[in-house]
Amino acid sequence: MNFRPVNIFILILSVLFLTAGLTSCSYKHYKGFEQASGESISIPAVYDTTFHKAVYKTVFKVFGQELSGLTIVKKIQPANTIHVVFMSQLGLKFFDIEIRPDKPDNWFHVNYLMESLNRDFIISILKTDFMLLFAKYPEDEEVTVFGKPGSEITETTVRFEKYVSSVFTGQYDDNVTGIEFRKGKSVKTTIQITPGINHPEELNIYNKKANLSLEWKEIQM
Repeated sequence: MNFRPVNIFILILSVLFLTAGLTSCSYKHYKGFEQASGESISIPAVYDTTFHKAVYKTVFKVFGQELSGLTIVKKIQPANTIHVVFMSQLGLKFFDIEIRPDKPDNWFHVNYLMESLNRDFIISILKTDFMLLFAKYPEDEEVTVFGKPGSEITETTVRFEKYVSSVFTGQYDDNVTGIEFRKGKSVKTTIQITPGINHPEELNIYNKKANLSLEWKEIQM
């Protein structure tokens, strides 16, 4: 099975195209989008409550190097934790991270991180990536929904401290198709998602500042 590498150039162009025409000084939302009203507001889930397990063929690029292998994402019951384990095809473990959705604090726990990756900034980036994927925002977040008249596309914004996360859903359903994470006007992280039934079939995460990318493509077991 060939794994299609992420085209960072196309990804960046897509972000620039989508963000063109942003007009608000206090908050940037897409041109033609209006704040929705009279609706219950919640953050759309990338992995919903019925998710159990997925296996992804993975390419992780950092420090100008590339690691490839498999990532297993699995919900563990009854503890209601999610384990994300990235390993080589030969079984060499790169990282093992535990997500605890029910815990407001200490929800991100590194069970194992190989020595060459054990850097504070890499841990910080992985924590941000998984915060976005599993919607583990601070409890004082401010959530707003924007919609485009005549379209089913929505942008749900999550604001906290100096950060804004925009979660986009598709035209015909509530599946998440992308996330953009910003501090002020600076885009920190972008995520492109190909939705499945209750979890992504494919996703590409790109952290601009660190030039770090993580690519997952599901393997049907």
